[in-house]
Amino acid sequence: MELFHIHKSNMFDESYYEGAELEVGKEPNLFRMNSLRRHASFLYETKFNEEGKEQYHYRDLASSFNIESINKMSDDQKKSFINALQEYITFGPIDNREMVLEEVRYKLYSDRPSRYKCIWLCSEEEIDNWLNLLKVEDNNYQIYKVRTYREPFLTNENLLPTPSMPKELMYECAQKYWNPTNEDLSINGTEYIYEGKIKLLKRVK
Repeated sequence: MELFHIHKSNMFDESYYEGAELEVGKEPNLFRMNSLRRHASFLYETKFNEEGKEQYHYRDLASSFNIESINKMSDDQKKSFINALQEYITFGPIDNREMVLEEVRYKLYSDRPSRYKCIWLCSEEEIDNWLNLLKVEDNNYQIYKVRTYREPFLTNENLLPTPSMPKELMYECAQKYWNPTNEDLSINGTEYIYEGKIKLLKRVK
């Protein structure tokens, strides 16, 4: 099956070029790795031992939120903690949504590809729609025409739970996302989720 992949600039690497064959799904994708990094930077902090080597320690979150403790931090520690906290507040709800989606997939639809390991693809008709949804700028993305070697999973991003939803409603929406109706697939916002071998046929942008 021939589809298209929008490759954002923060994902550029040497493995993406015309004619390349990739095996998707063996490792977490960048989407998942960024989530893990956010959790790690919030839960751990870097300290240096007497030899100057980096060591990682759990943050004492209870004391970290104490104003007196924050005031005792060095400027670098404050900056690290505030940056980690800002990222966690901004992206935490999205990470929680993805955890719900993965839980529902694992328990009820384990034959579907995981959003933690997949590559996202779209039809040619959906390219402009996805460029708008991803809010990409002119010079920070590439578009590849690709060939899949097995059937990708088709769903619609409009079925995704909203991060602000109550947990019960998130689970309900997640089930719809993993089991879309024909009507769901007839409107804009469709996306293909794929794990497996893929060939980059041509860079079209």
